[in-house]
Amino acid sequence: MRRIHITVLVLALVFITGFSVTATVVTTTTSIPTRGRILTSANLTLNSSPNPSKVGQNVTLSGILKDNSDQPLPQTRIFFYYSYNSQKWTYISTASTDNAGSFSTQWKPALNGRIYIRANATVGFAVREHVVANFIVAADGSGDFSNIQSAIDALPTSGGTAYVKGGTYMLDKLLTIINRSKVWLIGEGYNTKLTRSSGLTLRIENVTNLNIRKLHFHHLTNDHYEAISVRGINDGITIDSNWFTRDQGPLQKYVDLVFFNPNGTTKNLQIKNNFFQYAQIDAMAIKKVIGGTIENNTILDTATNSVNSLGSGMTIEQSFNIAIFGNYIKRTENQSMGGINIFGNSKEIRVERNTITNVEWGVNLDHVSNILVKGNIITDSFSSGVRVEDALNVTISENYIGEIQFDRDPPGIYVINNLNITVLGNTIRNMGSGIMLHNNKWTKIGFNTIDLAAKVFRLQKYGVHLYNSTSTQLYNNTILRAYDVGLAVSMSRDTTITGNFISENQRSSLRLSSSDYSIILQNTLKNNGKDLSVTTERDGIDIISSYYCIFKQNKVFDDQQTKTQLVGLVESGSSDYNQVIENDFRWNALSAMKIVGPHTILSGNLV
Repeated sequence: MRRIHITVLVLALVFITGFSVTATVVTTTTSIPTRGRILTSANLTLNSSPNPSKVGQNVTLSGILKDNSDQPLPQTRIFFYYSYNSQKWTYISTASTDNAGSFSTQWKPALNGRIYIRANATVGFAVREHVVANFIVAADGSGDFSNIQSAIDALPTSGGTAYVKGGTYMLDKLLTIINRSKVWLIGEGYNTKLTRSSGLTLRIENVTNLNIRKLHFHHLTNDHYEAISVRGINDGITIDSNWFTRDQGPLQKYVDLVFFNPNGTTKNLQIKNNFFQYAQIDAMAIKKVIGGTIENNTILDTATNSVNSLGSGMTIEQSFNIAIFGNYIKRTENQSMGGINIFGNSKEIRVERNTITNVEWGVNLDHVSNILVKGNIITDSFSSGVRVEDALNVTISENYIGEIQFDRDPPGIYVINNLNITVLGNTIRNMGSGIMLHNNKWTKIGFNTIDLAAKVFRLQKYGVHLYNSTSTQLYNNTILRAYDVGLAVSMSRDTTITGNFISENQRSSLRLSSSDYSIILQNTLKNNGKDLSVTTERDGIDIISSYYCIFKQNKVFDDQQTKTQLVGLVESGSSDYNQVIENDFRWNALSAMKIVGPHTILSGNLV
């Protein structure tokens, strides 16, 4: 029988509604037969009851199967599976739909924790999340315990699951999970609120395979609040789909919402799908963590105290092999909040596909190595989009940085005192400066698009500024509408500038100052010098006190009706021993070249 492939998607409702809806998103490609009608999984519903269930309790799996016109599909076989990770599935049983399209089967789970249940038909599938608990906690007394700590303490030494029903749990002392393994602490959602008026809510220490899920940590004051503090030696902690909030009040003591103590070590960490708001310093302080992911978290308004000068959405310190993916970080109030701060000899960190807006800086890297910053959206930053200092082997690629909303003029990317930095394929728009590179060695800047949209002159606000650096390559960049010079190179030896397009900047296209042994090859420099209030440094290329440089096969011209780019190439100061070969300097406003060096070689130029 001929078969086709169809991609089907199970859409999740927001997890705030708890377990009464499907709580996972599954995208897969399923091979299905061509006979019969093809359905998406939206036509196949799946329920489990009771949910949560207790260990050893029978669970009814039921649902309805309909076609796209909402008509029932009778006498269709339904196959049931379960999984702990939504990847490896174990068969449960088979049932058939009745004339109304309904189906059901019984299942007695053998293990506890969060479980995914899947119902398969030939025309689609559905997945839902189910919880099997050892104990149920209920604030109204309808569970096994009304006290969360009592349920944790009662779990078997081999591990287990405590499920906390919705309700407000006012904690008079902190919760602890210490020296435990394979523990799940799961709430019903936003309405499972763990509230304290002072101090720490949950301490985790010396654990393996711990899961904290769907709880709402809330604090009533600013008094020394930490929601979760992690200490000791840990392996396998997952903090998933929780809320971390606090009431805003007068400042007292100030700490982070989730804090990993640097005196311990945690391996295999996952922090995902959480919501953080009003952290007094950092939403997450990740210290001495080896291996893990921080993904799909929402972080609003950290650094809300006025004593500590700056906090961040997250800080990563002395940590290795961390992936930071898909987080949303935003400042909505008036505080000094940073985005992602990585420092303290952290290594092998990936920062990808995050959205960071209206913060002091988007991503800050300080004393780190082997870092990738890729595909992030960073807008309306105060001091810089991405800042890198005292780092080794950092790649900044394919980011969008721009859109400052107020009277600010920060650089898109600021790189200082580093070795082996690559800045590749970024888009920087409407910033004060594009890329600033100071005191670096072995830097590569390629295929970036920088459009600062400048309409007036501002001193030292360049498209790209290279200062006191060696062995730098700048290639195939587009630099447009800078407030000052498009590409400014100062006190930087052995610089190679090839294949760039530089246009419509307020002053000169390229300024080379005290930068010997540089190569400027096959660039297009046109229509610069837009600031008509000055009569100097509105040229294609300005060479100031630079020696032994090669300028070859560049196209330097002005094709505007009213020309603003005055001279194709100007040599000034003590410049000498340069080679100007096979360039096209036609069509500038005043002249092709001005040369002062008695030993500078001119050959084959079009003037």
